[in-house]
Amino acid sequence: MHVMIERRTISDEVYQHLLREILSGRIPVGQSLQEHALAMTLSVSRSAVREAFWRLLSHGIVETRGKLTVVRHFGPQQIRQVFQVREALEALATELACGRMTNDDFDRLERLLADVPPRGATHHQEACHRLDLELHGLIALRCGNPLLRLEIERLHGLVQLVRFRVGEGHGALEAALRAHMRIIEALRDGDSQNARRLMAEHIRESGDAAAKWAIDEDFPAEQPIDSGQTPLPGASDSSFAPALARGLKNN
Repeated sequence: MHVMIERRTISDEVYQHLLREILSGRIPVGQSLQEHALAMTLSVSRSAVREAFWRLLSHGIVETRGKLTVVRHFGPQQIRQVFQVREALEALATELACGRMTNDDFDRLERLLADVPPRGATHHQEACHRLDLELHGLIALRCGNPLLRLEIERLHGLVQLVRFRVGEGHGALEAALRAHMRIIEALRDGDSQNARRLMAEHIRESGDAAAKWAIDEDFPAEQPIDSGQTPLPGASDSSFAPALARGLKNN
């Protein structure tokens, strides 16, 4: 039993490491991930790397092409598809969560709202993202449907990947902040249909904007597969294996 718990913990560390590298762009679109090479470089078992690959695959962050595991491309069409699914899932979750949110939930959200500094101030973007994560996370938590919550969480990695790849601008943070305030108000009022409508509109507008930015910024077309002959960015970091050990010790 102890061995299994330890193996899952290592796999989680590998997953988080790879996710950070992919989100940052240090592992680029089209890069193939080599199970054996990563296991050797990171000083972990191949089964731990395989489990991390499975999580990335199940979250849609990588895909298989033949025998290769490759970082997915996200152009405007793929971005729209991600947000279409997100809209359907989170609009339903918002309707179901209405009436289930607690006073503590609303107090937490109000504190986060109060902590958002004016536009242009230091930490404005960070505070907006904190509120975004908390609101969407609470709605998934309070929807009362574990399967729906699981699917929303599964999609989260894809949404983050789009954000990091495309970026945010043109008042997107302020538009999202205003939408979040309206959603919170509808939830507090117990108006489930209005809350659902507002969430659907918010996600649809975010998806449309992200797809448009991808076009405006000449978002690159799908890249050819890198066969992985060159070392993965970040994978050769010799400090990662000791960091894994430190993480296990602290758990």
